[in-house]
Amino acid sequence: MPRDLSVTVTIAAVVLIGAAILSTGALLAAWSMPGWDMPMHGGNMPGMMMGRGSTAAPLPAEVSGSGGETDSEVVIEAGDFFFRPAEFTVRRGEPVRLVLENAGRAQHDLVVIGLPIRDAGGRTRNGFSLAVAAPGQTVSAVITPLESGRFEFFCSVAGHRQLGMVGTLEVTD
Repeated sequence: MPRDLSVTVTIAAVVLIGAAILSTGALLAAWSMPGWDMPMHGGNMPGMMMGRGSTAAPLPAEVSGSGGETDSEVVIEAGDFFFRPAEFTVRRGEPVRLVLENAGRAQHDLVVIGLPIRDAGGRTRNGFSLAVAAPGQTVSAVITPLESGRFEFFCSVAGHRQLGMVGTLEVTD
């Protein structure tokens, strides 16, 4: 191959590789926006349509101990990248305060899809999400589960679900 053509091919290859790297970086930056999941996994923003044709509308964040009155409370620790407990049980028809304590270094939330609930304001919803909690922050909301069954919960921050931030909420009669 002539020297001039070799240099031209090399420069073209470097330009194409650079463009591919920049495109990938921009795509990854878009996917890592808080509240977005990676599109290849059916990702959505909290409060938008999410799987099974149901919405997981964000519940208003409350300061722990304020808002709807209930004797039942479940405290869930969110870490990098786990929930503790990863499984818990509540009773159908009984109000329960869900408290999300972020003990991690990244922001976390908690999303449940497909569980019909009544929120503290009396509105009926099909699924919900607790507000995004910054590191060290605690958020809570009172819900009343309206249907028995086992429902997956997860963190919807980009990639967290895939890294193991999933659990099971069981509603019993």
